Amino acid sequence: MLYIPIGIPGCGKSTLAQLMVEAEIIDQDSIVNPDRLRELLTGDITSMEANRSVFQIAHKITYERIKYGLDVYFDATNLKKSDLIEVLKLSPVISQDTITLIYSDTPDEESLKRNSQRERQVPDFVMEKMIQRKKSLDIKALLLEFNVKYVTQSTFTETVKERIFALTCPDPRFPVEAIQ
Repeated sequence: MLYIPIGIPGCGKSTLAQLMVEAEIIDQDSIVNPDRLRELLTGDITSMEANRSVFQIAHKITYERIKYGLDVYFDATNLKKSDLIEVLKLSPVISQDTITLIYSDTPDEESLKRNSQRERQVPDFVMEKMIQRKKSLDIKALLLEFNVKYVTQSTFTETVKERIFALTCPDPRFPVEAIQ
């Protein structure tokens, strides 16, 4: 399965990835994060000098994992239609069975607030640029072009949290805390 979150920095894309790992939907190796690759290549997560190489490597990892039947969570903003299509086309089969777009419905104000509380903040002018990209992304047209599953982030997050609860407390009559 290829999971493609779509949203501005601070909307919860990486948090959702970690929740999915906790829920055993994906494993940690499934997360392809260009920021992490940028840091590995340049030593600086904010450096845009190697951005082309970063995304070439991220796409190669994604393609190879899909080829071997492994899950991928492509943890990037994915706000430009051309970039999103490039990721979609990494899957040999584009269908609801193999790809899920997870569109962030986190309010922009909440994402901006979270960003301001981070150790590594995305500059305000970049956040504004990302918000504009999000507003101009025509999801409906994309869905007409590609037959993929589409969910909102809040709905998907709730489903993931329910799965985490089911794993930690499989039978509500016997809470884990009560078992000593």
